[in-house]
Amino acid sequence: MKVLHFVKLGIYIAIGVLLAIFRVFIIENLSFTVPAIFILYGVEAIGFTIFYHPKDFHLQHRFYWGIVELLLGIVVLAAIIDFETVCIVWAIWSILREAEEIRDAVQTFDSVITSIISIVTGIINVVFSVLLIIHPGPHHAMTHLYLLIVELTVASSIPIIDYYLYKIDYKDRV
Repeated sequence: MKVLHFVKLGIYIAIGVLLAIFRVFIIENLSFTVPAIFILYGVEAIGFTIFYHPKDFHLQHRFYWGIVELLLGIVVLAAIIDFETVCIVWAIWSILREAEEIRDAVQTFDSVITSIISIVTGIINVVFSVLLIIHPGPHHAMTHLYLLIVELTVASSIPIIDYYLYKIDYKDRV
């Protein structure tokens, strides 16, 4: 397993734990925390794509997805203050992101357990994202946050466990 990939998964787990610890603060300040999450995801996608594909990063889909996430975070941070609107933008972003993760899991299907968990969590997140669009309130926002926490900690832990127990290396996943 590449060291940087291991570090990335460790950072995801740490972010999941931090989100769990500060979940009430995050929901109370959603108009600032959600754009920060978008910006972090965008910077991560851009940075890792440039690092893993230094010569052809501009040809990678993930690089442009990162730019979109970064710009979305900046626009939401600058223009949207309303709690409900932030919930709706967060839900739409989640649906698009989960669709991408489901596609990746189906295309690669490198580990049955990892792929099935990615597909199931993706479908569950899409369902709850639709609920967040229909009823953009603190209850559905908190549920959505819980799902993000589970996804960050569980889905990021499985490749690390697979590597150490079964020597499965997810080299192609960045």
